[in-house]
Amino acid sequence: ALDDFIAAKLIKNLFVSPITMESSIEINYRATDPDSAATIANAFADAYMRTNEEIRAQNARGTAVRLAEQARTLQRELSIAEKRLHDYQERSGLVVADGDLDSEMKQLDALTKLSIDNGAAIKSAEAQVSAYKDAKASGRALEELDGVADNTLLRALRQQIAQLNADLAQVKGRYGTGHPDYTSGLAKKRALEHEISSEIDRVGGALEGAVEAFKHKSADLDNAIKEQKTKVLQLQSIWGEYSIYYNEVK
Repeated sequence: ALDDFIAAKLIKNLFVSPITMESSIEINYRATDPDSAATIANAFADAYMRTNEEIRAQNARGTAVRLAEQARTLQRELSIAEKRLHDYQERSGLVVADGDLDSEMKQLDALTKLSIDNGAAIKSAEAQVSAYKDAKASGRALEELDGVADNTLLRALRQQIAQLNADLAQVKGRYGTGHPDYTSGLAKKRALEHEISSEIDRVGGALEGAVEAFKHKSADLDNAIKEQKTKVLQLQSIWGEYSIYYNEVK
């Protein structure tokens, strides 16, 4: 073609070289007169710049097409991930709320602490029952035992006996042991002593009852801890799987 022939002739006298340390080139053209050489050199420079701009534009359009396609692909993947997350929330019945798992963990810790404290209370109550039985079997005084020393009724009964002993001693000194006041005083004393014995027995029963109550509470706490552990493990599993879907969406 004529264009190709002319181009081939022109290129023979064209000299192009890059300029060192610059992002540009130097174009020279050799011709019989300076004006023709300048015109042809400038024409090649213009063509070069237009071609360069066209290449950049084509590259930009190609990049835009690739980015648009990538965006569409990512949007599809996002929609699929969001649907998986939504389906899992509906399937698990999970209501997303910060602190749910922390709250259940704190509840488990509180139940565990109650169980430990209750175990200590059982040991203390059993020690009190053992001390009570040993003291009663050996005939030792029970006044210093827990539940006895601080019993207001027993304190009042002992005060009455102390006063009655003083009255009996006075009657005995004046009238002897055969006096009716002395006889009735002894009867009152025996009644008070019987009341004290009954109250001490009641205290012993209360101590044993406390042990049973603590043991019953221990069983209830064990069941509550077991249920709470199951709840925590289920929540941990649910939240763990939820995190996978959530992170995929992110």
